[in-house]
Amino acid sequence: MPISRAFSIAVLALAVVLLPGCAPTVPPTPTPSGTAATPTTTPTPRPTPTTPEPVDPPASADEAIAQAIDTIDQYMLLRSEVYADPSGQHDVAALAGGAAEIRLRDEASQLAAQGIHAEGQFRFETTSGQASEAVVDGTAIPFGTVTLDGCYDSSEVELLYTDGGPVPVAEDRRVRFQPVLVYRPTTQSWIVFDTPSPTEPESC
Repeated sequence: MPISRAFSIAVLALAVVLLPGCAPTVPPTPTPSGTAATPTTTPTPRPTPTTPEPVDPPASADEAIAQAIDTIDQYMLLRSEVYADPSGQHDVAALAGGAAEIRLRDEASQLAAQGIHAEGQFRFETTSGQASEAVVDGTAIPFGTVTLDGCYDSSEVELLYTDGGPVPVAEDRRVRFQPVLVYRPTTQSWIVFDTPSPTEPESC
């Protein structure tokens, strides 16, 4: 089954550009879009250890960054679950919103359509973080946006066809990554809001 190198790079390197300097405006209740054909009944997403615990709004930049780091780790677990079973039901909206949620669902749809799944664990190694204000429903939340800087590692992940054959992927499996996370007051939790990467991935 043929697959383009562009697709392999896109799904493994999160190759999407985020315009800098944009403060995210968080929707109070994100509306998920399906990853595959819409069933006649709405299934309950399977329980997942990645469902975040409620937390109060951050009182400082350090607290916001610490909470964001915990959330990105949970997101990587969720991402691994989605890639392992792309046609399954996953509570993506619990940890992702905005462009990040749309992107992950789109990736799952592409994988499912081509009969591809993954084995292994995605990881993110944080090197630094920066907190700034977020705006939710017109209300400013100090330290409610965090941009992390670090290394996105897919070296332990293998993409496979249904017959077990390997899918060709980009050679560089560790690239610099700067995810954007925001605090969502409606659920008292952090979500990954965008998952940008530069046009030319930088090794780490």
